[in-house]
Amino acid sequence: MNDSTASIINFANRKSIFISWIICIFMDISLISNSFEEGSRWWVNAIYIILIQIPIILATIAYKKNNKNYFSGILTFLSSYLAWGIIFYRTENIEIYVFVLVISAIYCTYSDRRLVVILGVMALVLEVAKSIYDYNRLDNFNFSLYTTMIIASVSFYIIMYIVTNVIDSNISNSIENLRRVEEAKQKQDEIAAEIKKTIKVVSENSNEIDRIVEEISTSSESVAFAIEEISKGATTTAEDIQMQSSHLDKINSDIEESSKACDLMEKSSENAYTVIKQGEDILKELIEESNIVTDNTKEVYGIMKELLEESKEIADITGVISGIAGQTNLLALNASIEAARAGEAGKGFSVVANEVGLLADQCKEATKNIDSIVVKLQNKCNKSSEVVERLTISNGKQNSLVEETDTVFGKINNEISEIMNKNNLVKNSIDEVVKSSDIITASITSISAVSEETMSNSEETAAMSSEYIIHSNHARKLVGELVKVIEQLEKISN
Repeated sequence: MNDSTASIINFANRKSIFISWIICIFMDISLISNSFEEGSRWWVNAIYIILIQIPIILATIAYKKNNKNYFSGILTFLSSYLAWGIIFYRTENIEIYVFVLVISAIYCTYSDRRLVVILGVMALVLEVAKSIYDYNRLDNFNFSLYTTMIIASVSFYIIMYIVTNVIDSNISNSIENLRRVEEAKQKQDEIAAEIKKTIKVVSENSNEIDRIVEEISTSSESVAFAIEEISKGATTTAEDIQMQSSHLDKINSDIEESSKACDLMEKSSENAYTVIKQGEDILKELIEESNIVTDNTKEVYGIMKELLEESKEIADITGVISGIAGQTNLLALNASIEAARAGEAGKGFSVVANEVGLLADQCKEATKNIDSIVVKLQNKCNKSSEVVERLTISNGKQNSLVEETDTVFGKINNEISEIMNKNNLVKNSIDEVVKSSDIITASITSISAVSEETMSNSEETAAMSSEYIIHSNHARKLVGELVKVIEQLEKISN
């Protein structure tokens, strides 16, 4: 049994016990009043009272031990069922059958279709038995009333079954929504882990780019040194050209790797951007669900307030019952006095008066017990209201945290966009480096073909090497900025 189902059963048990006690109290009053009527058998009424009280007392005890089982609800229905059955068979007014429909409606709160079927079968069995019992005394009009009674009961329990099915479906949907919120939270954690992983990859790529750019800068310095050596003597020109060609091959390879690294970093940034967008959508859904939880908490708080007011009304009613019991006891005392005056003729009446006095004392004692239970119920209602108020405050804090999380996701989204922009700048710089590398390659080829123009070509190549170094320094600067952005993003992620 999950927490949601246990909570529903607890609520339904509490309501059914509360209403069953009210029904039993009114039934006890009715039977006690009937005992004073002429020709009434008081001991039969006493048996009826005991039969009605036993199930509701057992149900209350079972609820105190475990408030999350069906046994309490079944016992409360048995108590109300017995009360209704006694009235139903003792009266000739068959419209009293409507009373069992009201009793059965209480048990919709259990949202259990099997329980509705059981209650309906029990009620219909008693109604059919009543119809068979009264069959010989029925005329056409009464036969129509009995038929209407059975048809109305069947229709009511069909509708009650449908309503219970709808309630059960709504509860299942609510449980499913809570499960989705939990899954959304897990996805959020997975997204955060993926962002950290992406940050790690981008950081490693940035370090690699910085190393490559540093090698490019070193290579550029080597090219400048080689060109200077070319200008010193034509005898070493062929050897210097071969060395420059080797360096350029390595430079081109490093530049190609840098370009691939930039492409991977761009793809990772786009993936991170997509994941963050998904996270923002999930957060919006979480905010909506949190608002629903807040509304439900407020509704529960209102119900707690209503229950507290109703318990106060019960206390007022038990006070009235206690007063009646006191008056009854006084009347029994007066009756005993009068019986004593009557002498031998009043002995039987004296015994009845004593029994009435005992019943009045028992009623007064039961009223005190009810008052004690009502006080405990009010205390628990007050505690429940306090818990619901704290839950409302917690929901408010949760909503605030969710909104702050949404703001953080927005900042991360902005940072990712900034990374993508910086990555484009790095890629453009690398493209510029590639162009410069192509120019150097063309220059060296020209030197190899035309050795007579070695000096003029070496000066041109020196100028290009200087430009190459400038581009390398610029690339290193961009990489440094990218590293700072990555560090900031890592702080936000942590």
